[in-house]
Amino acid sequence: MSAPTPAAEALHATRLHFGDCELDLSAQRLLRAGAAVPLQPRCFAVLVHLARSGGRLVSKHELLDAVWGHRHVSDSVLKVAINAVRTALGDEPKAPRHIETVPRRGYRFLGAPRAVSASQEAEPTPTLPSGEPATAAAGNLPPPQPGLIGRDADLQRLHAALAAHRLVTLQGPGGVGKTRLALAACGRDAPADGVWLLRLEGLGAEAALPGPLARLLGLGAGAEASAAALARALRGQHVRLVIDNAEHLQPAVAELAAALLAGAPGVQLLVTSQVPLHVGGEQVLPLAPLAVPALDRAEAQPAAALQLLLERVRQLQPGIAFDDDAATDAAAICRALDGLPLALELAAARVPLLGWAGVRARLGEPLSLLTRGAHDAASRHRTLRAALAWTHSLLTPGEQQVLAALSVFAGSFTLESALAVAVGGPDDAGAGLDALDMLRERSLLVRAADVRAPGGAAPRWRLYDSVRSFAAEALQQGTQAGLVQRRFIGHLVDLFEQVEADGATSPQRRWLARWQPEVDNLQAALQGALDQADLQLDAVRLFAVSADFRVRGGWRREVLRDHGRIAAWDASGWPPTLQAAFDLAHADLASIGQLLPPRPAMDRARRAASFYREAGDVRRQYVSLYLLAGLQLRLQEPVTERADTLERMRLLEPSTWGPLQRRLRLWQEVMLTRDQGDPAVFEERCASYMATGRSLGDEWAAWNASQALAQSLCSQQRLDTAMALLERSVGEMRACGELRQNAHVLAQWAALRILFDASSDTVRLLHEAAQLMHADDRLWWMADALAWLPARQGRWPEALRVQAWADGLVRQRGDARGRLFGTVRSRFDERLAAQPEATRWHRLLQTPNDLDEAAVLALVFAPVA
Repeated sequence: MSAPTPAAEALHATRLHFGDCELDLSAQRLLRAGAAVPLQPRCFAVLVHLARSGGRLVSKHELLDAVWGHRHVSDSVLKVAINAVRTALGDEPKAPRHIETVPRRGYRFLGAPRAVSASQEAEPTPTLPSGEPATAAAGNLPPPQPGLIGRDADLQRLHAALAAHRLVTLQGPGGVGKTRLALAACGRDAPADGVWLLRLEGLGAEAALPGPLARLLGLGAGAEASAAALARALRGQHVRLVIDNAEHLQPAVAELAAALLAGAPGVQLLVTSQVPLHVGGEQVLPLAPLAVPALDRAEAQPAAALQLLLERVRQLQPGIAFDDDAATDAAAICRALDGLPLALELAAARVPLLGWAGVRARLGEPLSLLTRGAHDAASRHRTLRAALAWTHSLLTPGEQQVLAALSVFAGSFTLESALAVAVGGPDDAGAGLDALDMLRERSLLVRAADVRAPGGAAPRWRLYDSVRSFAAEALQQGTQAGLVQRRFIGHLVDLFEQVEADGATSPQRRWLARWQPEVDNLQAALQGALDQADLQLDAVRLFAVSADFRVRGGWRREVLRDHGRIAAWDASGWPPTLQAAFDLAHADLASIGQLLPPRPAMDRARRAASFYREAGDVRRQYVSLYLLAGLQLRLQEPVTERADTLERMRLLEPSTWGPLQRRLRLWQEVMLTRDQGDPAVFEERCASYMATGRSLGDEWAAWNASQALAQSLCSQQRLDTAMALLERSVGEMRACGELRQNAHVLAQWAALRILFDASSDTVRLLHEAAQLMHADDRLWWMADALAWLPARQGRWPEALRVQAWADGLVRQRGDARGRLFGTVRSRFDERLAAQPEATRWHRLLQTPNDLDEAAVLALVFAPVA
């Protein structure tokens, strides 16, 4: 056997002699000419590492990693330490006797220290070298960083876990702040032999861990042989090992942890990783991004993400303005970046140049925006793209493919949806579930905790927006983009066929709440199909099957826009089933949405009813007749024709249907009763319908009935009773968060209020209703009421222009005024007639104008804007 090399001997030594100097590793001191020379612990550690290097070149990176942990300090700190070591040794940089500087590369220890081993001195196993002042525990932790933001609860959880468990894994996505939290916690109640940090990011996937760890701890070559040998070397020691960035070496770290837990009872491990180790006794602590500002409510205490963003910006630009507009932009930045600390810090670096609004405006391309990390950060944390690329590189090709496919989802999704789009069929469902579970473990796939859905609903998942952007790039760069897009659209068609069927048997409010989380995905799939010529038929299918849901859910402007695009296409080559589906959707937009003129829509409703009768599709035939009845009501067609339509609906109803399934016909029968001329019977039927709706949990039915009843009361001049009824319904809708979808009820109440007064409360109510109706492209519905505000304020020229606009809309759309707005319109004429200049002003009503909705709102609300 060959003799050990000086470098190998140095690893076992308790003392190293060179020149007139001696390193006493047991006592952690430097002797020069027999006298102790003061040297700070980290400087001493630098000297020990160089002395043990065997004369090889030691890079700056290696020294920083071994002594400080590299990422938390700059090169200047190392230069200061080297200068201190040279001063202690009496060395000259230009004529070195012990430490040579190799420009731009590192340092080399000159000569070979003479080593004295523990066995030669008959001394016990050396204590571990100290990285802290003599009064503190040993170790190599970097200097404390500034206080954590928004991590108080996480810090307490980590402290509690370290007090109770020997293996704690802090798990979370890249850039979430695992390392920083671990370093903030691990020094508390440190074991007798210290806290030691080993960073794994610089080690390759095939690296053996016992060697780097044994060298870090100064345990000798024997401890490097295996995890078991390392455990034997540490038996009797009481240390805390912090293993940082373990995700790419998970199997090796798991093996090491298992060996240390079994063979070194005084060792505790704190691991940071994107994935758990899956070792017995492991306590996993998930670390989520910071809380982001709420979208729709004020907060007494700024969200943690906003605090971090603002602090980092102020570090770069202390005097930066932070007014209400800046706060709004900053909150949007936090939400767009999901509260991920790394992304927030990268965004903060751009604010001095771009401003708050500029950064917010560019968040659609986060991977190109967030590219200015700290120079002393690890390379993979200097840009958001690099951080995501690191995580992506740790996935298998199959997992990468699934992640790329998930990028087509614009919102949250169920696992069933993920499998349908990413895998495409049940044959590969097992492999797909395994891939999804691995994405979940790496915190790339996260629970969508903010999605409002009824209790008992399947859990929903999502990608962080930055992850989605990265995955979308990968999808477009691969060969699967077209296939995945077609799967996505096909899945949404299937899903909304289920939504459509579910709507026939569910209370409307519950139905909308159940399926609302799918809206973002629906919009993304539909826009993707609309924009590609070869997917036009798929776009029509998806539009048609989802139109009723979008209309009822308050997405009227969007559904009207999409209808306009499709209506401009050549439909001559469409299959009959597709033409019928589009006819049905068109009739829905006209009848329920009141977005399209009613007369042409009646022909489409009749055509759809005929097609579905011949096809034997009872459910869709029933819906077609309901829409036809609604259009007949809107046009005030003869009651005999409406009664015939309702009888056709009744004959289609199975005997097993209850009032919930029959509610479409029952509602139209209530309205027919009104127009048959007996107000008392109508009021009784309305009250019964409202009571039934509330008993079935169908508040929407009750609100619609209250609106119809209020209209009838208006025709009887019982305006106070009508207003009280509408006020109650609006209060319930506001409390439930359903006012936007039922803005017409608010508009009706505001229209009645403005007949009586123009108080500030009434004006605010009218303005709120107008804004909501304008957002849905339905301002025309309350057009007559809008003329009343300028009239009450004595601004008759403006009032007459608005009323002329309203009259023109009635003629243009082919609508008949309902009872409420008929009352509003006639009272306007009465008020106008009482004005001294009524004759001259009345001519203004006959003058056509080209006002649009924006101009009307400006005329009506200019004094109160």
